[in-house]
Amino acid sequence: MSAGPGTQTFVMRGVSDGSNPNYAGEATTAFLVDDMSMNYYGVTPDLHLYDIERIEVLNGPQGTTFGASAMAGALRFITNKPDASAFSAGVDADAGKIDGGTHNGTIEAFVNMPLIPDWTALRLSVYNDYHGGYINNQLTTRTWVNGAVSNNAQWAGNDYNVEKVDGRVSRWVKK
Repeated sequence: MSAGPGTQTFVMRGVSDGSNPNYAGEATTAFLVDDMSMNYYGVTPDLHLYDIERIEVLNGPQGTTFGASAMAGALRFITNKPDASAFSAGVDADAGKIDGGTHNGTIEAFVNMPLIPDWTALRLSVYNDYHGGYINNQLTTRTWVNGAVSNNAQWAGNDYNVEKVDGRVSRWVKK
């Protein structure tokens, strides 16, 4: 269920707390990245997931392992771990254009660096996600009842609803 960005709730097996999607109560599905719970006030975070090893869907109830928010089950995103035995790196890019709007683009990259071979390593993941706009906020002037005049000049513009998100994740491991 979603009432817009930042208000997603994940419903598993039809189990829900029955709350309004605008005002979540308690989560019934645990949402985890590795072993870290991402549930807060019943809302599932809107994450940009990259450099993921696997996704686990665990039918509930899973409360003993993952807590009270796992009544319906658990959804786990397992990230790729650093590998101390070999160097690796990669880049992914995606581009597009909105009809009647501006361009979209995503670039994602990772690097895995053994620091001490077969003992410790560092893994870095980064991304830049750009969603171009398509809404035009027209310049408008308003004359108020008291004779004052105001406008929206500082907010007016074409392709107004641009979204830019940057992210960085680092992990290290030692044997």
